[in-house]
Amino acid sequence: MSESDSRRFRITFSGEIKEGYTKEQVQTYLAGVYKTTPGKITHLFSGKAYVLKRDADLETIRKYNRVFSDGGAIIRIQENTPVNLSPMNRDESDSTHTSISKDASEKLGSLPIKRNLEIAYKGRPEEESQDSQFEEDGEMETGSDEENTNEVQQGFNLFRKRPDLFETIIDVVQGIFGLLFSALYILGVYHSYTKHPNDLGIVRWSPYAVYRGVEFFWHDDFAGVNWEERLRDDANKCIRLLNRSYSEDIDQAKFDKAIEEYKKTLKKYPEDRIEVLRIVSQNYIKHSNSFFRDIFRAIDNMNINTVSLVSQSYRTKELEEAICRGLHPEDCHTFQESIQFSIKAINDRFQNSLKNQEISIEELKSHSALFQKILLENMNSNFFKTYRKLFSQELNKQILLEFN
Repeated sequence: MSESDSRRFRITFSGEIKEGYTKEQVQTYLAGVYKTTPGKITHLFSGKAYVLKRDADLETIRKYNRVFSDGGAIIRIQENTPVNLSPMNRDESDSTHTSISKDASEKLGSLPIKRNLEIAYKGRPEEESQDSQFEEDGEMETGSDEENTNEVQQGFNLFRKRPDLFETIIDVVQGIFGLLFSALYILGVYHSYTKHPNDLGIVRWSPYAVYRGVEFFWHDDFAGVNWEERLRDDANKCIRLLNRSYSEDIDQAKFDKAIEEYKKTLKKYPEDRIEVLRIVSQNYIKHSNSFFRDIFRAIDNMNINTVSLVSQSYRTKELEEAICRGLHPEDCHTFQESIQFSIKAINDRFQNSLKNQEISIEELKSHSALFQKILLENMNSNFFKTYRKLFSQELNKQILLEFN
């Protein structure tokens, strides 16, 4: 082997490009060679010399030169000079690199060209004096095009910090978390506005809004609610609404508005809680029918010698007790007092009318059947409408068959 063939050279690249090429073109080309993205090799064009090969022979130089030259990149080659520690050559040892010899330059220019050769490098840039270099674990030997290509592809793996697939996965995961964060933030603001109005002052703070967004999925409007007390209150409201529904002086617009407001509350209730209120309402409707039947029964039992007083039947008292079981004790007491007051007022009215001969028993009885029909039909019609508005379902008319 000749002296020139045994020389070793250093190959560097500092971002120089040939005339007629742009930086973007060269960067894209080398990214293809590196099997990476252009953004990952931006540092190679910073003007700082990167060592591509520290101990290259002429064949290796030819391969590097061809690949870089085909893409418009200019590499620099310096000959490595062995250090001589003898006193006479100490000054010469201060520099370990010299320019490439004329003989090496001529041999480089005369080497054959191989197209589509991919070069890859082992290692990653590290600081070495003023230059950065790639650490290398082995030499790039000459051989067939396929062997050379495989070797340089293996060598370049160290240049890539992580596989593109892994980076893509990271980007997708970050995107998903970004969308999730945004969605939870928007949901948290909406949830605070609808369920936690006292939070509106601090919900703009992102972490708290996200917390409210997550809390939306397990939010319970009735957490900590004493359902027994709540349903007793609601049962009393239902009875009051049903009672007002057939009043002669009712303001229908205000009444309908009151029902709609209360209905919004009922819609949030679990189905089993609403069913409790349906049963209480049905019992009240049946009690009202039974109570009026007691009144008309008393009229039917009157004669010239006896004024039959109105009293509650066993069935009416039974329904009264069922209603009271769903009310607060004080509400039950009020309900019972109202019934006794009504009975006393009706009995007093009958006695006074007959005593003062305002109406005879025969006249009272003759009008009783017609009055009973009109009163009950009007009352039940209003009951059915109100029940439908409250519970969004029709009342089964079968519950009144026992009073026909």
